[in-house]
Amino acid sequence: MKIIIIFILILFSLKNYGQQYRIGEIANFSSKTYLIPFENRKESALDCKALLNYDGPITIFFWLSTCSICIKELNNFKKMNDFKLIENRSKIIVVSEDSPKKYGVAKMISKKNQWEFNMFFDKNYRLRNSLLNRWYGVPQVMIIDKNKKIILHKIGYKKGDEKIIFERIKRELKM
Repeated sequence: MKIIIIFILILFSLKNYGQQYRIGEIANFSSKTYLIPFENRKESALDCKALLNYDGPITIFFWLSTCSICIKELNNFKKMNDFKLIENRSKIIVVSEDSPKKYGVAKMISKKNQWEFNMFFDKNYRLRNSLLNRWYGVPQVMIIDKNKKIILHKIGYKKGDEKIIFERIKRELKM
C-alpha cells in the first residue's frame, strides 16, 4: 500500500514539474512543422517560417476530438469578453492532435461548436514533438511572446483556466 501511495505522489510531482518546465525557454519550432488548415478557414497552411516570422504573441491550444475537457476549454475561451480584440492583435491557433482518420470528426466538432479559431491539424505531429518537448496529453496551451520565449505552458483544464490564459495574453499585448 505504501509503495502505491509513493508511486502516485511521484506521478503527481512529475506532472506539476512538467507544467513549469517549458516556461522561459525559447520555443523550438521544427523546420519540418507543417500545419494543415481546416477547410473554410481564414488561415492558409502554417509552417515553421511563418511561426518564427510572426511579430507578436502566439497562443497555441492542443486538443483532441475525443477530449471533452478540451472542447469545454475552447468553448469557454471563445466566450471571453474582448475575445475578438485579442484575436485581432495576436495569433491564436488551435491544433488538433487527431490522427488523419479522425480529421472529419474534428471538423464536425468545430462546426457544431461554431468555432471561428484558426484551426489546424498537426501533420506528423511535428509541432507537438518539437514544441511540447514530448509532453503528451491534452488539453495543453502554450503562449509564446514576440521574442519566441514561452511565457505560459498549461497542461489540463479546470474551470477558470480560460481567464488565466486570456489575462496572460492581454498582459503581453499591454492591454
